Amino acid sequence: MHQYLENVRNEIENQAGQEAYLASVLFLKMYKSFHYEDEGAFKLNDKKGFEDIQNKAINSLNTNQEFNLKDEILAWQAAILRDISKEFYSWWIDYKDEKFRAPDCFSDGESCMALEACCEKIDENPTDIYTRLLEVELILTRLHTSCNKTLIEIDRFWQFKYKNKKKDAQNMFIQKRISSESKSTIIFESIENLQTLSNDCLSFAKQLAGKDYLLWINPHVMLESLIKSLYGFLNFEYIEDADLSLTNWLDTLFPPKLGDEQPNPMFESGLHHQIVANLSQATQCLVQHTVKRTDAFAKRDIILKGYLVEHLEKIKTLSLKNINENLETDFKKHITQQ
Repeated sequence: MHQYLENVRNEIENQAGQEAYLASVLFLKMYKSFHYEDEGAFKLNDKKGFEDIQNKAINSLNTNQEFNLKDEILAWQAAILRDISKEFYSWWIDYKDEKFRAPDCFSDGESCMALEACCEKIDENPTDIYTRLLEVELILTRLHTSCNKTLIEIDRFWQFKYKNKKKDAQNMFIQKRISSESKSTIIFESIENLQTLSNDCLSFAKQLAGKDYLLWINPHVMLESLIKSLYGFLNFEYIEDADLSLTNWLDTLFPPKLGDEQPNPMFESGLHHQIVANLSQATQCLVQHTVKRTDAFAKRDIILKGYLVEHLEKIKTLSLKNINENLETDFKKHITQQ
């Protein structure tokens, strides 16, 4: 189920370009309706399964609801988290394959991967370290493909923090409650795990020199940049009737400097500019709605709903074709082996 709608969303985002964020609220609406972001727990294996989910998606889109500014903005934030985690995931995969798995050799001349050669020098278990590198992929996959689930959860924390700070922001008991509540979120858990590995990457780099130093310092810097972005989500201050306040918030996601005045590689990066452009396109629609009093979002819904329904059918057909081809291949293998 999750993969089906993930494929639909990827297709729409690729074709929508800078207008991709305007489609994000439709996926938030679907998630709220039937919680499709299940991390692959519910498998679709036949036509009936796909049609059931297709019908649920269409029914949720056709449910008449008044325009909800809060949901619109939350959906944009989910799309931003999705873009950030997707970009870092791509970088991490490439770096792992091109750098950590690059050919090298042990001190005795035996061939190995660069990661293994470094682990020998600093007396670390390469299997344990490689497993932890894979954990980063899992964290980023979860943030990317479960962005609505993650944002709805963190939004509950934002509102909890907002209401309690409003009571007495200086009260130590309230501050402790807010801190405790933040630790139960996917965002905080992700930051904690990424920070541990980032610290280790820095520790490994300091024990090495030359290309071995660079092998570990580069992922440390990228992880610190990612952590800064995630803290931007954790520390976001909820505002009632928020409208155009997200522009300033973006600055907290991509600060020019990291710790120790280290330049942030993602500041003014292609990702940074892409998110600014996409958000600008979405907020222009909001300006038309709130200032010019046009039905900008109603028109958006009509166009994108039809587009989404079309892609639900397209991806369903393609997925069923792939399933049938795989079944035929397995059947032929079974016959051959008999």
